[in-house]
Amino acid sequence: MFYLNDAVDNFIELLNNNEYFENISIVKAFGTDTVETLPGCIYIAVGISEMNFSDRAAGQDVKAGEVQIFADIFIPYTVAPGAAAAQEIISEICSSIMDCNVLSIYVGKPYADSNTRCTVVESAYKFNDLICFGGQNE
Repeated sequence: MFYLNDAVDNFIELLNNNEYFENISIVKAFGTDTVETLPGCIYIAVGISEMNFSDRAAGQDVKAGEVQIFADIFIPYTVAPGAAAAQEIISEICSSIMDCNVLSIYVGKPYADSNTRCTVVESAYKFNDLICFGGQNE
């Protein structure tokens, strides 16, 4: 079961459970956490980018489908060689989420962002499961 209200928090928790991410800041995109315009460390912004679902059983309130969560990686020029660090980060993200009904993974080409002075890599992870509109404790 995939709880929409908890989706981003659960994804972040999966990453935080991997000690590799101990020194990487993981934040909700468009959340209340503030991120410096010119970050001093690697950070990952996480959010929902796409949903697609339909009735699972006629006449019942059971939905199934796909939820895509993005994890945009920002690697400051001064911290690490961008493309090499991004490849390692993507690998660790994948190992952190592999037990979670992953349907597909998208990774974009690294690009330089002069506004943040970071190498940026966009990535997205599509999950397939039953969908619940709310949180696990609701």
